[in-house]
Amino acid sequence: MATKWFKKELCSNQIFFKNVPVAFECQPTNTGVIALDADKDGELIAFLDDCISKRKGGVGAIDAETYDAIKKNKTGKVSVAFLPQSRLQVLQVPGPSNRQKSAEAAAGRVSGGAGGERGNTAGDGAPFVPARGRVLNQADKTNPPG
Repeated sequence: MATKWFKKELCSNQIFFKNVPVAFECQPTNTGVIALDADKDGELIAFLDDCISKRKGGVGAIDAETYDAIKKNKTGKVSVAFLPQSRLQVLQVPGPSNRQKSAEAAAGRVSGGAGGERGNTAGDGAPFVPARGRVLNQADKTNPPG
């Protein structure tokens, strides 16, 4: 029976194998460890080795001594990204969302004229030239800039 040991940094960010989260034993330091039997868990070991080679998911291979040291170290340095569920808060943003503002502007409900127009003061039908930042007048229509 050959055993392989793995660790995962930021254990609170799970990785999935066949649509199931890999069962790392999360420590208070937000580092997870797992010991796998090579005979039973061959596919999972191949997946974790692939994650290591692609530098994906914060997974690393460790030896038995490191595995035991991580499991014994209950008061080590805690990762910054780990917050207990009790400390998480929902941010309440006041006012309408940007999506609502853009929808109102497109519908013409925002003050300043019809929606979508950008300072067109030459009257209806005058084309706006964004590159020049001005409205074409009659002289420009016969002799276009450029």
